[in-house]
Amino acid sequence: MTTKRRTRITPNILQVFGSNKNELSDGRGQRGDSVEGHLKRANATFESVGVPHYLIHRLNDMGIYHPTRIQAASIPFGMSNVSSDLILEEKTGQGKTLAYLLPMVSEIDNKRDEIQGIVLVPSTTLARQVMRVALELTKGGKRKRKENPIRTALVVDRPDQSYLFEFEEQPPHIIIGLPQHVDCVLRESYGVSMDFVNHLVFDEVDKMISIERERMSIERLMRMMTTLRGDHAKTTLTNPDSKSSSSLLSSSSHILFVTATMTQDAMVLADTYMKNVKTISTLGAKSIGKFIESSSSSSSSSSSSSSSKESRIPKRIRNYFLTLEQSTLRHKGDQLAKLYKALQDAKFEGSRRKGSRPGILVFVRNPANIGPLIDQLRGQYRLEVRGIDAKTNKRQLKQAQEMMANGRIQILVGTELMARGMDIEGVTDVINLDLPRSSNAYLHRAGRAGRLKGRLASSSSVFTFLHNDQIPDIEKISRALNVDITRAHISKSSRLVKYVDNNNNNDNARSRPSSPKSRGK
Repeated sequence: MTTKRRTRITPNILQVFGSNKNELSDGRGQRGDSVEGHLKRANATFESVGVPHYLIHRLNDMGIYHPTRIQAASIPFGMSNVSSDLILEEKTGQGKTLAYLLPMVSEIDNKRDEIQGIVLVPSTTLARQVMRVALELTKGGKRKRKENPIRTALVVDRPDQSYLFEFEEQPPHIIIGLPQHVDCVLRESYGVSMDFVNHLVFDEVDKMISIERERMSIERLMRMMTTLRGDHAKTTLTNPDSKSSSSLLSSSSHILFVTATMTQDAMVLADTYMKNVKTISTLGAKSIGKFIESSSSSSSSSSSSSSSKESRIPKRIRNYFLTLEQSTLRHKGDQLAKLYKALQDAKFEGSRRKGSRPGILVFVRNPANIGPLIDQLRGQYRLEVRGIDAKTNKRQLKQAQEMMANGRIQILVGTELMARGMDIEGVTDVINLDLPRSSNAYLHRAGRAGRLKGRLASSSSVFTFLHNDQIPDIEKISRALNVDITRAHISKSSRLVKYVDNNNNNDNARSRPSSPKSRGK
C-alpha cells in the first residue's frame, strides 16, 4: 500500500508534504547516491555512524545498505552535538547527497513549524535530484512522523505572493533550492526566518560562487547563519516580525560545503564565515580543501606558507597596518576619511602619485556596516561613495564599476565575496576596515590594489585597520605571505601618514619592519 501523498503546486514552486516511491523512478540512476559507487567497509555501517533505525529502513528500501567512505566519515560530525562546520570534498557519484541529508533529516523536529534545514544548489536539475532523495528519506516512518510528516519545499524560481502566503501559514522543515530564490523567500515571507536552521548546506559550492547573481545571496545567508549562532539567536534577526518569540537555534548547528573541487573562491568564503572547520576529503594530496582546516582552526598555515622565499604579493604593492583607539564603526569611518585625505593630498611618505586622485576599495567583514559607513562618508565628509551589497542588482554593479573606472566615485565599499569575480578598474589602494580572517583572504584583497585602466599602477598600497591585540594576527599574515606589513600612523591634521619606528615603540608594535629606505626620513 503506497503512502498517501498531498502535493501543492503554485506557478513557481512545488511544495510536497509526502511522497511515494514512484517519485524517484526517473531520477534513481542519475543521482549521486545510487547503489553503484557505494563502497562496502567492514567496520562501517549506517547504525555504527549514528543513523536512526527508521532512516536505515528507508535506505534499505532504496537499495542502499552500506555507507560510502565520505558518508562514514562525515555523518558522525553532522550529527554531533558540538557546533562545527564541514567541508566535504569527494568526486562525483560517491554519495555526498546522503552524507548531508541523513544528519539533517534525523535532527528535524517535525512537530515544530519552523525551517530547520536548508540545501542550496547551483541548478534546478540538481535541486530536483536532491529533492527526490529527501522525499524518499522523509516518507512514512514512525507513527508520529505519519501524523506530522516532514515537509520539504523546492524553491527554484522567484516566489509569487500566493505562494508566500502559503509558505507563511505552514513553513516547510527543509528547503532545497537556488540561493537567490531561497533568500527571496526568507526576506519576503512574513514570520519566516532562519532562527531554527541547524543545517545550512552548499552543494557544489564552487559552482554557486562562480554565478554572479547567486553570490550576494550566498553571503547574506551565511552571514545570517553565523550571526544567529554567534549570539545564540536570543532574538529573531532574519525577520523581526517572526511569530517566534525567541529562537532555539542549536549550539550544534552546522554549515556544510560540498564539492568535488574546492576552489580559491570557496576557500575565501570558508575563511570568512566558517568556524571549527573539519575538512573531510578522499582526494588525497591533490585536495586543496585541506588548506581550510589548518587556516580556519588556527593560523598554522602561516608556517607552511612562509617556507617560500618569494613574496606572494607583488612588490609594487606596499602593505601597512594602523592601530585604532576605538573599535566603533564611526571611529573607523573617521580614520578612513583621514587616510583618504592624506592619500589625496599626496602627503603619504613615499607616494608616487602626487596630484592624482586615489580610488579606494574598502573591504568590510559585516555587510550590515556598508550602509552606515556610506552615510557617514557622504554626509560628514562629502565623499563620493558607492556600496555593493546583497541588494545591489546587476545593473547597479556595472554602474559602480564604470564610475570607479572613470573617477566619478572616490570610494567603493563592499565585502570580499561581493568584489570577487568583478574586474574593478580605477582602484589605486585597498583598505581593510577589519582584519582579514586569514592570509589567503588578505592575499586576494591585496590583489585588487593598483588596477588602473588597461594597466597596473607602478605603486599602490594596502592598509589594514586593527587593534593592538590583533598585532600578532597581522604578524602571522605577514610571515605566511612573506611580505613586510609596516605600522603606520595618521597625524591629527590628516595631512601626513607617519611610519612608527618599531624599535622605539613598545606598544606591541612587532610587525615585520620594512627597509629603512621605505620608512622615509
